[in-house]
Amino acid sequence: MTPRRWAAVAAAALLLAVIAIHQYYRVIQQPVWNEEREASARAKELAGLTEVLRAEKVVWDETFWIVKGIDGDGEEVWVWLRDRGIRTVKAAEAVSPDEVKERVRSRYAGADIVRIRPGLLQGEPAWEVFYSLPDAGGKYFYDFYDFKDGTHKVTYRIPGRTAD
Repeated sequence: MTPRRWAAVAAAALLLAVIAIHQYYRVIQQPVWNEEREASARAKELAGLTEVLRAEKVVWDETFWIVKGIDGDGEEVWVWLRDRGIRTVKAAEAVSPDEVKERVRSRYAGADIVRIRPGLLQGEPAWEVFYSLPDAGGKYFYDFYDFKDGTHKVTYRIPGRTAD
């Protein structure tokens, strides 16, 4: 075979590999995407959202979905979709993630915040903050803050896990 044919065979093999990887990814992700689509549709129906901005599955004491969207009045709304029903809070009635970040930073100097997201603490809306502290040997922690007023509720230390 000529070098040109080898190049064509290699290009075809590479193209087939890329297509196979793409298809594999789609097959693996399809159930997740379907679940997210269902949660978004449920939030639109039950909470009266006109637009969904994001949807995230949360697993803690129970598994539920948090959906952020726009309601019929054009306001941003957070929706907790649980097996036991829904809970909605207008974003204007809650502290922002940036405010929570500032509270964490003022409480723990040098905290390396990994993620801030809405969650539930004992069935009530809360901000969940996942972070590490260099002063604590790089240990990871979860803090929960009240969703509406931002007061600190509880801290959980993750045993045995350290920052790299």
